[in-house]
Amino acid sequence: MANDQLGQSKEQDDERVREQASRVSSWLDQEQHLHVLNRSPDPVARVRIAFNAAWFLADPGGDPAQVHVAYRVGLPSLSPCSETVIDPKTLAYLPPSAKSTSWFGPRFGTWDGVKKLPSYAAHTLIGLWFTDRDGVAWSRRAGVLAHDRQQVEPGLVGVVQGEPKVREASGCGSDAKS
Repeated sequence: MANDQLGQSKEQDDERVREQASRVSSWLDQEQHLHVLNRSPDPVARVRIAFNAAWFLADPGGDPAQVHVAYRVGLPSLSPCSETVIDPKTLAYLPPSAKSTSWFGPRFGTWDGVKKLPSYAAHTLIGLWFTDRDGVAWSRRAGVLAHDRQQVEPGLVGVVQGEPKVREASGCGSDAKS
């Protein structure tokens, strides 16, 4: 009986630790808008979103060449009960000479020398990393929530021109279900 109580107590502790993190998610919609949602009543910090864009360039003399752009967008925080949306029309990339795998550097704003991302580029969400109110680092990749550190893949550096839109999230607060 003591083992059952201990197991139940541990399960409740694990659930409490995951409570806020389970309310943070990201996804790409059909129009390729990137959504980052915090449905908890507390902010999350050190938010990193990784996604890729890829398309083929026609080569008149041979096979088409694939272009791969790695977006590593950093947000200082997500407000409580908020949804941040990045419009694909704001996506651009730096030329090959600016190849980088850093989470830091140009991400939002207006940048000289950037190329507009073509509207037919296919986007793939890699993952979301953030720190909860208790300072615990989390990741969500392929829908799976875990304690994890961020991983970075090489590619042309993607930038978001302008600021993402932030709006109030629906279905949030202490009684919202994840």
